[in-house]
Amino acid sequence: MQTTKPNGRRFPIRLGLVSDEEAQAFKVRVAQLETARDTGYPWNRELAFWVANLSDELHAKLAKAELVEGRSADTLGVLWMAFFRTKAKNKPGSRSVVERAGKDLLAFFGEDCSARSITAAHGDLWYAWLIEKRNLAKATRGKTVRHVKEFWRMLRRDGVVDALPFDHLSGATPANPKRKLFIDRPTIDRVMEACPDLRWRLILALTRFGGLRCPSELAALHFSDINWERERFVVNARKTEHFEHGGVRVCPIFPELRPYLVEAFEQAEPGADVVFPDITPDTNLGTQLERIIKRAGIAPWPATFNNLRASRITELLDEHPIKAVTTWLGNSPKTALDHYAMVREEHFEKAVQKAVHETVHHGDILGSIKTHEGDVSDANPLVKQSGSASMGLHVPSDVSSQIARVGFEPTLARF
Repeated sequence: MQTTKPNGRRFPIRLGLVSDEEAQAFKVRVAQLETARDTGYPWNRELAFWVANLSDELHAKLAKAELVEGRSADTLGVLWMAFFRTKAKNKPGSRSVVERAGKDLLAFFGEDCSARSITAAHGDLWYAWLIEKRNLAKATRGKTVRHVKEFWRMLRRDGVVDALPFDHLSGATPANPKRKLFIDRPTIDRVMEACPDLRWRLILALTRFGGLRCPSELAALHFSDINWERERFVVNARKTEHFEHGGVRVCPIFPELRPYLVEAFEQAEPGADVVFPDITPDTNLGTQLERIIKRAGIAPWPATFNNLRASRITELLDEHPIKAVTTWLGNSPKTALDHYAMVREEHFEKAVQKAVHETVHHGDILGSIKTHEGDVSDANPLVKQSGSASMGLHVPSDVSSQIARVGFEPTLARF
C-alpha cells in the first residue's frame, strides 16, 4: 500500500505476507494517521494503542512515511524508568506510589508511545480511564496525577517535550469523610481491656493518647528519648525527615499516656533502650489490632491507626492552639484541619449550651437594669417625670410637652 508524505510525495509501505482483511485494517489505521498528521487532531485511545503495539519493523516504516515519530529514547517506557531512578532515595512506601502511577500511565499509552505525541486531549482520555476503568478513589487518583505531572515537568526541563498535557488535571488528594471516625474514650477503654499484654496497651496508648504514627514512629522510639523530669519525649518521624527539622519533634507526656510509659520503662530489661525492638517501619500491626478490637466486642473501624491519631489531634485542638498541636504531632495546620480534625457531637452541644448561657445572662442583665431604674426612681423624685425617667433627667412638664417626638435633631417644618 502507499501513503503520502507531507511534501506530497507518495511513499510505499510494504506489509509483507498478510491477509486481505489485515491489509484493509492496516489501511484504515494509516488513513487515520494521515488525518491526524495533516489536521493536527490528536489520536484517539484505540489508535494510540494500535501504534504502541506495532512491531519495531512496521513502526519504523510508518516513521519513514512521517506518520509517526521514530521509536527512540523519547518513548514513555524509557523516560519513565529514568524518572523512577531519581526516586531511589525515597522511602519504600513513597516509591511504591510513584511506581503505581507509572504503571497506570504506561498501561494506557504503552511503553513505546512517544512522549511528544501526547496532548492535553490524551490527558483527558487518560484521566477518564482512571475513573471509569481503574475505578481509583479521589485521593489515589490525585496522587497518580501529581506524580505524572512531576514526570512531565522533568521532561520539559530536559527539553524532551514542549507541552504539559496533564497540567490542567487536578492533583488534589481530598480526605474521605466516610473513613473518618472519632474513637472515644469508652471505646479505647474496652479495647485496652482486650489487649493481651503491656506491649499492645502501650502501642494503643502511644497512637491514641500520644498521636504517634504507626508503625514508623513506634519503631524509632527509645527510652533515652524520654525526659521524665520535663514531662516530654522526642519523636523521630521518618515521614518528615526530609524537612528542615529533620523529622525530629518534641511531644509532651500527656497525663493519659504517662502510666503506660512508666510501666513499660519499669518492666524493660536492664540496659534496654529500644521500646519496641520487634517493630520495624514495615511491620503490619493493623491486622492484629483488628483482632483485638473484635475481641473487645467492637466492630473494627476504617483506617485503624490513622483514626486513633486523628482522634487525638481533634481532642488536642479543643484544648490547645493549633500551632502547638501541630508542632507536637508533626504535621502542618492545613494537614491537621483537612485530614485529621473532626466535628463531634460534643461541639454542637457545647455551642448550644453557650448560646443558652449567653441568653440567660443577657436576661439577667436586663432584669438588673430594670430593678436598678425602679430603685433610683423611687429614691429620687427628679426622675419620676413621665418619659424621662429612663434617662435620669428632670424635665418640667410644661417644657416636656413642647419637645417634638421626632428626636433631638431640630425639625425643618418651621423653615
